[in-house]
Amino acid sequence: MITTTSNLWRAYSTNDLTVNKLTMKPEEDALECIFLEFEDSKLCTMSATEYAVVCLVSKDGAMEMGMLKLRTAALQRQVNALLQPIVTE
Repeated sequence: MITTTSNLWRAYSTNDLTVNKLTMKPEEDALECIFLEFEDSKLCTMSATEYAVVCLVSKDGAMEMGMLKLRTAALQRQVNALLQPIVTE
């Protein structure tokens, strides 16, 4: 699941899908998150830094996508704060 999501993220960002059609400049924040829904689980992915993504999987199908997105965003903020000093060095 995680490999598929990271490949989707990479394909989106490298295939001209993040380019603003008016200015023809890439927008880094064009893709906010990716949701994947399977029979028994849901997955939400967000970027942590320029080089990493954070994935959170809900194993029970009862969790709503909105709650999964909120929890992933909270995890993303924590991971981003930890990785940012490492990435900028």
